[in-house]
Amino acid sequence: MIRLRRLPDANGQQSLSDPDHRDTLERMRKEYVSPAEGDLRGADAIVIAPTPGCDPSSMEWRPFLDLLRSLGAAGALTGKVGAVVRNRDAAVVERFERALRESGLTIVAPASASEADPTPQGATAHGRRVAAMARTAP
Repeated sequence: MIRLRRLPDANGQQSLSDPDHRDTLERMRKEYVSPAEGDLRGADAIVIAPTPGCDPSSMEWRPFLDLLRSLGAAGALTGKVGAVVRNRDAAVVERFERALRESGLTIVAPASASEADPTPQGATAHGRRVAAMARTAP
């Protein structure tokens, strides 16, 4: 079972001021709630998709990654795998992989060029391997 979650926008009101995106953002805010502790404890795998140019210390990501670190320190993430969906900013992917690793997750990096391709097809191939690794994790 897959649960999709969405981090809150750093500046939600500004995001809603763009009429082209208003309906989409309002729908996403209703359909995809923020990740909670129970989501992370119950997950076999945690896959995140940061946008190019963002940073783990940003206002959007900080609370989520702090929660991961706290759960990791408590041993609640032992045996869980994590992955970062590839984008065209390798430095961002590296920083977020490090944050997940520091939380105690075992990182599942792409095993092939097709999995590392920053496209929906690459993300799907990578996601399948993450799911397979999660099923075999202790």
